[in-house]
Amino acid sequence: MKINKYLEELGLTQMDMPGYYNPEEVNEKTEGLPGADCRNQEDEQGFCSYEFFNLDYTLDLFVYSKLCYYREHIAELVTPGRLCANFSSEKSEEQEKMPQKLWLEILDQIIEGFKIAIVGLTEGQEGIDEFKIDRARHLLAEYWDCLWY
Repeated sequence: MKINKYLEELGLTQMDMPGYYNPEEVNEKTEGLPGADCRNQEDEQGFCSYEFFNLDYTLDLFVYSKLCYYREHIAELVTPGRLCANFSSEKSEEQEKMPQKLWLEILDQIIEGFKIAIVGLTEGQEGIDEFKIDRARHLLAEYWDCLWY
């Protein structure tokens, strides 16, 4: 997995990405470490086994960065029809904006939960953070088919 601007904003570098390996960085400190010589090598099916070491983390990185991009570049252009159906047909100007506003709030909740999953729980806020992570994953599943352009 490659680093991108959204993951960099969390303080991650390419070295933090699952499957990272640079043979030029192999030295006496890294020589012989598990996975040090096989991280980016794909198997016969085209998969890099190291990404499966913590598949949940790999997927968190993928979902978080893709949704950040979606939120920033695409979400303003689309609103899921199921959100529009909850509002009456005779709408004021403010009511017309409500489905879009709700959609952006849902995306923000999903993104926040995945961000917490990546950077870790906040000391003293563990219960709240765990709730946000669970809520984000639930919302992602609920609105999975709404992530289109």
